Amino acid sequence: MQLASRFKAMYQSLGMDLAACAKYLHVTERTLHNWLSGKHDIPFATGNLLRLLNRMNLPGQPRHIRKKRLSSASRKP
Repeated sequence: MQLASRFKAMYQSLGMDLAACAKYLHVTERTLHNWLSGKHDIPFATGNLLRLLNRMNLPGQPRHIRKKRLSSASRKP
């Protein structure tokens, strides 16, 4: 349930309520209720999207945009 609490805090910190978050993520409000109640797992990409919107760090190497492409820090230009 801790993950659901963090998820809710993330979308609320963006000024979204449940309905706005559902619309933004292109899911139903029922889907969000299911995620928040623990009935279904929150998809990994969905959590990462909210983290990016909140400018939080994601695990892994930093990424850079080069020549309009996203690349990892380990790649040479």
